[in-house]
Amino acid sequence: MKLSRAETSQDSAQASDRGIAPKWAGFKFRMTVARKIPSFAVFSSLVLAMALGIIIYSSSSSKLYEAAQSKLVAVREARKTTLADYLKTIDQDLAFQRTNPAVRKALLAFSAAWQELGENQTTTLQRLYIEDNPHPTGKKENLDKAKDDST
Repeated sequence: MKLSRAETSQDSAQASDRGIAPKWAGFKFRMTVARKIPSFAVFSSLVLAMALGIIIYSSSSSKLYEAAQSKLVAVREARKTTLADYLKTIDQDLAFQRTNPAVRKALLAFSAAWQELGENQTTTLQRLYIEDNPHPTGKKENLDKAKDDST
């Protein structure tokens, strides 16, 4: 038994008045060809746009990663060169100071004074310049000469 449109609309109006679902409530929606073609075109466009977005995102993120890596390598190389130059300068300064007569004389005097302190030189110097220092903590460097008159 087929229902005409008039009967269907009457049934649905009466059913809605009584709060009952119409007889055709289980009826499946059927799309016409006129709606299928534009819907398919929109759906295909959305899928294509999403696929392109994913491809572009992955490509650009890998390019950004490579650019960041190359910047880090450049910074590393610049710092490596700077450190090498700094160490070379220190080496040159040490070579110069090694031949400086005043430095040689001071090193000989320091060695003699170290031997003069006898055994446990480190402990003796800590006692003289830290424990027996009359200056408060934070000003201990103001003591120029220990009270024992050692060299």
